[in-house]
Amino acid sequence: MGEFIRENSGRNVVADISYFSEVLSATPRERCFLAKFFNKWLEVFDRGCDHIVYGSDWIMLGKEAGYNHYIESVNAFLRSDCGLSDDICDKIFRRNALRFLPLEKGSLGRERLLTYYRTNKLDERRLPSASSRLVANLFGR
Repeated sequence: MGEFIRENSGRNVVADISYFSEVLSATPRERCFLAKFFNKWLEVFDRGCDHIVYGSDWIMLGKEAGYNHYIESVNAFLRSDCGLSDDICDKIFRRNALRFLPLEKGSLGRERLLTYYRTNKLDERRLPSASSRLVANLFGR
């Protein structure tokens, strides 16, 4: 996957870390190893971190101990263990998904979805849209 992303950096392809459950139960030593590995992967394959998304739809997560703190654990891992910036974390938690799905206001994909909603008499207010403060609000910033 990494090689494909590196060779096709302009393609709309993402890797989802919605089941990165290793961060829930890792020892400090294991977290250090995971962080080094993750940072190396980014350095080699996705330097701008444009192809990583956090998803929250993975149903198996409910089977993991500590799953109710999963987003906080992933956030702490990315920021503290990996040392990723607020900008990079915003890409992972919000901007990359908006581009991929496509939910960004004004995007062709969103306009196609709105047309579908209108054609099928669906309430277009149900179509998700994230504000630029979504991640900050999740973490009390």
